[in-house]
Amino acid sequence: MNNTNQAIDSIRQQILQETDRLILVLVVAEDCHEKQTDLEIQIFELLEKNKPNIKFLRVCFKEETMPWPRPMTQCLYYFAPGKFKSLFLRSGLEIISRFEEDLKIATKMMKGQSYDQSSFDEESLLLIKKTEEMFDSEKDNELPPTSQMLRNFAKDMWKTAKSVGKRLPVLVPAEVAAERYTICTACPKLTEKFRCTECGCFMKKKTQLAQSSCPIGKWAEFNKE
Repeated sequence: MNNTNQAIDSIRQQILQETDRLILVLVVAEDCHEKQTDLEIQIFELLEKNKPNIKFLRVCFKEETMPWPRPMTQCLYYFAPGKFKSLFLRSGLEIISRFEEDLKIATKMMKGQSYDQSSFDEESLLLIKKTEEMFDSEKDNELPPTSQMLRNFAKDMWKTAKSVGKRLPVLVPAEVAAERYTICTACPKLTEKFRCTECGCFMKKKTQLAQSSCPIGKWAEFNKE
């Protein structure tokens, strides 16, 4: 077993053996063995301030051997005790800016609540439910091309607005947008005006929205739970 597999196995065993504490797993760059990163120092300061009942773990390994998706160099995963599927993750600047709020959300999720239930009040949850039911009811309806384009755009904007409430990225990193758009440029559905004939969207805009996805499955939503 190589060092990467050993690190993954060690993290897995510690998560599965934990019985009552929230587990935070910080994934950092592969050259982090020598010293703490600035991010770790900030996290420890917040832990000292809040004094939550948690187990903190860190792991360093190459991106190509990651057992979970890693959209950025450093990510903080939240795990419930005894479960190797993460509750959610944070990346980039949001790791610190949302840290205290995320501790509260993760604690509620450990008690059986969903992410939505832990993040939104009852009025917001009702709005989310009604809106998504409305979109679901339209799946089998045939709409004229212009109307369908508007509905597709509305759905993308709804999911993006909802992601703001969840503290998920609204826009994708530049490299993700570039990768998406490269896929689109090789697709016969893209017109000379950079518009998709399948969904009707302008792809220079759509490829930058985190919660957008290709209508024929060539690329997916970014950081989807």
